[in-house]
Amino acid sequence: MKTYSVKIIILFSLIIFIASCVRKTCENTNPIFAQMPPEDKEYKDELIKQFDKIDKEKLKFTLEDYYRVSNRECICVNVQGEGLCAKIVLEIGKSKKGIENILENKGKGYIGAEFKDLKFDIKKDSTETKFVFKEISGIVD
Repeated sequence: MKTYSVKIIILFSLIIFIASCVRKTCENTNPIFAQMPPEDKEYKDELIKQFDKIDKEKLKFTLEDYYRVSNRECICVNVQGEGLCAKIVLEIGKSKKGIENILENKGKGYIGAEFKDLKFDIKKDSTETKFVFKEISGIVD
């Protein structure tokens, strides 16, 4: 009887562990996010509008990709929470605070990692909108 109980406890613990590692499904209801790529100005401008409507402290940011465009380093980050399901492309400028290892490894080993306290600048004019990385306080892998 004891071995049966131990097996059930181990199985239950394993199921809870696996379930905690799975990222929650993100349901997008915004047609701009569905139709435009995250690099597009219209997408970025819509993302700014959505950020203005919600509590950014409740958002979850996870790394999706690292890449270079015209000698600029960029990271693509999933944004989820408060009814928002989108991606944000952050250009890496002078500040690399908290993501030095991610950049050094070109994102390898960090895809899916959560960024704590992500901060970025928004640079917007009539022709271009940019999100420029400032810092994170930590990474949850």
